[in-house]
Amino acid sequence: MRCAIVLLASVALAGCATPASPGMAADAGWGFDQTPEEGAKLAYGVSETDNVALMLTCAPRSGRVTITAPIPDRHRGRRIDLASGPRRSRLAATLLPDEGLGPSLEAHTALSDPVLRNFADKGELLVDAGFGRMALPARDKAPVRRFVEACGG
Repeated sequence: MRCAIVLLASVALAGCATPASPGMAADAGWGFDQTPEEGAKLAYGVSETDNVALMLTCAPRSGRVTITAPIPDRHRGRRIDLASGPRRSRLAATLLPDEGLGPSLEAHTALSDPVLRNFADKGELLVDAGFGRMALPARDKAPVRRFVEACGG
C-alpha cells in the first residue's frame, strides 16, 4: 500500500466516475504505472492522495495478479469478492498489517480470471472486501488494458 502514494502521484487519472463508496471522491478513477523495481500497478483512487479503494499489481509477464483492498480497522474478513458483468470470483485473502495507511486484505489470482478479462473488455468491476460492495468503473479502459498487457496479456 505504501506504493499507492507514488503511483497516484505520478499517474494522471482519466475521467470521472461514480463514487465507489461514501469515502471515495467523485473524481476517483483508474491509474496505471510500471517500474522495473515494482512491476505493473493498476489502482483505483484519487490522484495525488492516499485515497485508494483497490490496487492490482503483478510482475511483468507473470500472469499472476495480487489484489490489495484497504479495510476498516475493525474489519477482519478474509475474502475479496470481484464481479464484472456475469462473472464472479471469490478469493481467499490475507490480512496485512497496518504499515501507516491502515490495514488491508491481499488476495492472488491469475490474469486469466474471467472477472479480470471481462473488466478489461467492459470496464465494469464490483469489489466487496467484506464491508460493502463498491462499483469501480473504468470509463477509460486504456489503463486496464495496459495493465493486462504488462502482466502477460
